[in-house]
Amino acid sequence: MKKKEPRKQISLDNGVLVTIPVRFSYASCRCGKKDIVWAITEKNKRPTPVRWSELKEAWISHFADCPLAKDFRKKGNKK
Repeated sequence: MKKKEPRKQISLDNGVLVTIPVRFSYASCRCGKKDIVWAITEKNKRPTPVRWSELKEAWISHFADCPLAKDFRKKGNKK
């Protein structure tokens, strides 16, 4: 049985609560950003990419600033 790693809850700049591992390593996005952390949303428990924004001094959803975000949307989800 895999041991659960410790996690902490953070609030994104839009108020959404997510959890990230206490000890994490950064991931890369295809857009070139190398500071992505995979977080779990509180509502649907799905992984979502987040990153620390120096400009906003807050955690933000990477979909908010990723130039390739539209390429990652599922078919039928037109936002």
